[in-house]
Amino acid sequence: MKDRKKHYRKSIRLINYDYSKIGYYYVTICTKDRKCILGEIENESILLNKTGKIVKECLENVANHYDDVELDEYCIMPNHIHGVIKIRRGLIHQTPNNSEKEINKNQRILGMINHAPTTDWMLMKNVNITLGKIVRYFKAHATKTIHDYSKDDFKWQRNYYEHIIRNDEDLNKIREYINNNPYNWDDDRNNPNNLN
Repeated sequence: MKDRKKHYRKSIRLINYDYSKIGYYYVTICTKDRKCILGEIENESILLNKTGKIVKECLENVANHYDDVELDEYCIMPNHIHGVIKIRRGLIHQTPNNSEKEINKNQRILGMINHAPTTDWMLMKNVNITLGKIVRYFKAHATKTIHDYSKDDFKWQRNYYEHIIRNDEDLNKIREYINNNPYNWDDDRNNPNNLN
């Protein structure tokens, strides 16, 4: 039996905050042990390697996966990424498995058995898309793609840092920070040379 105190991980999320709310969210995701495996900084610019290019493609694909999610400003660094994610609408429509069992379940819920034919909208359900689900999807998709196309033993660090952006001033400061991140790599707290 697990010792609850030993295995309990404290959440770094805001208690009782709805992370599916419309708005902008600033996210930082690090590679495991902050290993510099996404590329390197040269002349204050990031040069992505093969792994870094896959991460970039997967990050840009998040908006294609979720209709009401938008990738704003972002930057991929040698061992972490910064990005601003915009949730335009908290409920995303996704189609579940259209099996006979699922159809019957949806009809029962709607009280429509033997009353009307099943239509496409009956097969739809609302799913709350949260920031956590978006980040989990991105991390899993990027990891699988990297493992499929390279021999790298790639892993993300557990969890991620997030900040709820509350106004335009905050958003503009974060965008500026992200854009200047490669220039400030020497002083970056995620730079392995600064971790001692």
